[in-house]
Amino acid sequence: MNCIIVDDDFASRNILKELVGLVPSLDLISICESAVEAVQVLKDEPIDLIFLDINMPEMTGLELIESLREKPQIILITGNEKHAADAFNMDVADYILKPVEKARFLQAVDKAQSRFNLSAGDRDVRDYIFVKKDGLIKKVML
Repeated sequence: MNCIIVDDDFASRNILKELVGLVPSLDLISICESAVEAVQVLKDEPIDLIFLDINMPEMTGLELIESLREKPQIILITGNEKHAADAFNMDVADYILKPVEKARFLQAVDKAQSRFNLSAGDRDVRDYIFVKKDGLIKKVML
């Protein structure tokens, strides 16, 4: 799954980058410091999953979700639980509170991957190949 990280906090971006690196099926396309920056990436790249902070200047994560016509899987990662109900009404895959723990992150990714696979259910199981890249074997959809 092609993914991006969108968070205005440097430390949070680095932690998420490390966690994404633990999941062979994730291909990190971009790390964005703002939702505005993410809008451009989403226009230019096919993204299947967004790791998204909520509270950011200029445009919040929730505003970004509302602006999307076609929504990839979204895992909200935030320091505040007060937006959880709104987030699930927007059909996000999961909602993680900071600080992000490895086990919780992996659980959320599994959920997002399951939802992604269900939404792609009309694809034949042979519509992918395995590619070795940087010592890792990745599943690539055709």
